[in-house]
Amino acid sequence: MLGLGFRMAQAILLALPWILFKPRGEQCHHVWRAAAAAIVTTVPPLGIIGWVSPSMSQAPSFLAGNWPG
Repeated sequence: MLGLGFRMAQAILLALPWILFKPRGEQCHHVWRAAAAAIVTTVPPLGIIGWVSPSMSQAPSFLAGNWPG
């Protein structure tokens, strides 16, 4: 259960910038908001959570199955 809790917390933390930078009303700033959300999720300290994800560590093992490497 502890592992499942950590996995859920990781998913919520990595989704949070995308929720916060979601375009509202004006469509001219959607590119900048998407770029900001992508940068926030890849730059440490939040980016480290995504780097140590079990899905990312196993991706090179499944290249033949068309998983992103």
